[in-house]
Parts: sequence; C-alpha cells; structure tokens
Amino acid sequence: MAETFIGAPLSVLHCAQALIRQYHLALEPARIAFVMRSEELRTNGTLVIARTTRVPEAMATIGAEYDFLTWIDLRTWDMATETRRQAIIDHELCHMALSSTGTWTIRPHDIGEFKDILDRYGAWNRDLQHYLGAVMLPGLPGIGSSGSVATLTGEQLEKAVAAI
Repeated sequence: MAETFIGAPLSVLHCAQALIRQYHLALEPARIAFVMRSEELRTNGTLVIARTTRVPEAMATIGAEYDFLTWIDLRTWDMATETRRQAIIDHELCHMALSSTGTWTIRPHDIGEFKDILDRYGAWNRDLQHYLGAVMLPGLPGIGSSGSVATLTGEQLEKAVAAI
C-alpha cells in the first residue's frame, strides 16, 4: 500500500502565501503545514477535498512545530483549475483563526444548509440571503438587469459554485 500523505508541491505553498498576504493577514505568524493525501477519503459518500486540523501542543514534543495541518486530496488538486486550487486553499485558510485568548483555533463554516431545504425554500433566512447574495455573479440565473439579489435553487447554487 502506498503512502497516504506526501509533501505538498511548491505551488500549494506559493498559493497559500499569496492568499495569506491578500486576505488572511492574521495568519502571517501561523505555522501551517500542507501535505497531499494520495488515498481518497469519503465521508458519507462525499469526497473530502481537503481538511485542516489544529496540531495538538502535545505533538510539539515530537518535533511537530506547526499550528495547523492541512491536507489536500492529490487527485482533486491535479485535475483542478488554478481558480479551483485557490478556492480550495482559501477555504482551508478560512478555517484557521486566532481566538480571543490568543490561541490558534479551527473556525467552523459561516453557513450550513441542506440542499433539499434550499431546493424547497431558497434563501429562507437572513443569513442565507446574505451569503447566497455573495456567490451570485452577473449572468447567473436569479440576477436581474438592475443587479438585484434573488434566491437560487439548490441546483442553481451548485452550478454557480462549480463555475467558480
């Protein structure tokens, strides 16, 4: 059986550094290790593209001098466009945060909803309306000529996210 984790290519590190400088300045002092996962991981049948975890302080005693460990699915990375690669890394960087006590922590997603609920009700609450408005791009269904914000069905949202 082949190794599950291998070193990340320099393109991952360069992309992460650029995104930290552009969007995640609070992460500049963070020590982040990136690796690639060569063995596919699925959770409830869905491919896990990447995952970020805090490196426990106890691991520092065995030489793990990192605050975060991020792994990325190697096959997904190899097939991804440059924009999708940036989105993968940017997403994982969004999980990294400095808590009010000054310790590094994992930040959860801002929104979460079931596709079935989006299909049936659209953006049914204020948080969904706010966040769905952020992903709606000119030219996608739901955008009027005046630039007004409308709701997306789950299928439309999937198409919008796939286009990014």
